[in-house]
Amino acid sequence: MNAKNRSAAALLLCLPLFALGACGVGREDAQRAAGNATAATQTVTEQPPRTVTKTVSPEPAPTVTRTHVDRDPTPAPADPGQSFVAAYESAGITAPPGWADETAVQVCDAWQSGRSTDDTDAILLDGGIYANHVRVFSDIIEAWYCPGDQP
Repeated sequence: MNAKNRSAAALLLCLPLFALGACGVGREDAQRAAGNATAATQTVTEQPPRTVTKTVSPEPAPTVTRTHVDRDPTPAPADPGQSFVAAYESAGITAPPGWADETAVQVCDAWQSGRSTDDTDAILLDGGIYANHVRVFSDIIEAWYCPGDQP
């Protein structure tokens, strides 16, 4: 559309508004429309964003202290002449003596290095000790190999 046609189209659109205003018909509507048009063309200036500075202090790392609690040592076997093998066999536990001896040393080393009974229970279960014998076997290991070290 060229400039001449645009001017003609704008004039055609404006004439009805002027005619209504000149006759007094819809003058209030025309004024309201003019007021709204003015409001729509007002420029709103935005305020710059407010900068907020917050100082965050790092949380101090928690201090973990491990304390070995001396418990009453597990009582010695009732029969001091009884061997380690005889002690666990009398409790109804069957295990090869070589494996039992090596495992007892491994379990004591684990306890002394701070590992839990959950860790050593897994060693015993993997070796074939029944779940209902794990506590008894651990107590016998403690009595014979490392009194007071079971966590």
